[in-house]
Parts: sequence; C-alpha cells; structure tokens
Amino acid sequence: MDKCRLTYPLLSDENHLILKKLGVWGAKKMYGREYEGIIRRTIVLDKNNVVTHTFPKVSPKGHADEVAKAIGV
Repeated sequence: MDKCRLTYPLLSDENHLILKKLGVWGAKKMYGREYEGIIRRTIVLDKNNVVTHTFPKVSPKGHADEVAKAIGV
C-alpha cells in the first residue's frame, strides 16, 4: 500500500472462496481451451449489503449505462 500510495486496504482471495460463493469463478473457454478464471459479472448491493441486481455475462460496452438505469442513477 505504501509503495503505491493507496489510501484504502486491498482484499485478496487467493483460494477463490468468496469468488466461488459469488459465482464469479469457474470454467471458461477461449479458443477451444478450457480453464478456470474470473467470470465477468456485476453484482449490486444496497447499503445493507443485500443483493439488489445481478448482471451475468457482462460486456463492458454500454454496461455502465445499463447498471445506472437499473439502479435509478
């Protein structure tokens, strides 16, 4: 943190325990090759940490607008 002058702590999930519980770690395919990795998905929580929206199979293009619309921003 000091080296990069971050003002907030970073979390690590080396064993993928939380990622698996959130459904964002699993089997993927690219160019016919199977491997495990991060599954691009957006999960929106409210101020009480309750899931209010989920967006599976996210594509970066236009996604910010999609989320903003869903949460009323």
